[in-house]
Amino acid sequence: MIVWPELDMVVVIMAGGNPGQIATMVRQAVKSDKALPANAEAAARLNESTEQAKKSPKPGAVSAMPELAASISGVVYDFPVNPSRIDSLSVTFSKGGEARLDIQYYGRPLSFPIGLDGVYRIGSDGPFHMPAGASGKWVGDNELLLDVNFIANINHYTLDIRFDKDQIEVTANEASGLIRNGRLLGKRRS
Repeated sequence: MIVWPELDMVVVIMAGGNPGQIATMVRQAVKSDKALPANAEAAARLNESTEQAKKSPKPGAVSAMPELAASISGVVYDFPVNPSRIDSLSVTFSKGGEARLDIQYYGRPLSFPIGLDGVYRIGSDGPFHMPAGASGKWVGDNELLLDVNFIANINHYTLDIRFDKDQIEVTANEASGLIRNGRLLGKRRS
């Protein structure tokens, strides 16, 4: 986000990169010598939307845990080098609709909660110690769908994980295009 009080302007950039590179171009594009006229209706809609955004989403039903969950809880699966940057993955299940995700990401261990009720659980141990969160749900007896969001960073993953004995197969998608429909095969750590 770039704020120019002297221009009564706030510019929000919704992609990665260096906002300083874009700032020069945006500043040059601003030609007006006065602010836009007040728009009470638009300001009211903005305030209403802001209030709605502050509210936490309502949790949904937690999908039933399959028998498999107990046998794979806390097991670490290692991946060969791959475009996702995920080196290993482990999910630990607890009672009450929550779980914990531990991953090795770019060689660094990260750990944060997973909401299994459709609501993100946020932890502070994402990349660069910034907030990260996850939600997930069982979509089959051996298939877990995770939504992993490095909220303060650019990466946002959807991981469709299929467990099979001592290995997992993950279909990985990342919102910025880092990996699309990537197939990762993970082996259970001995």
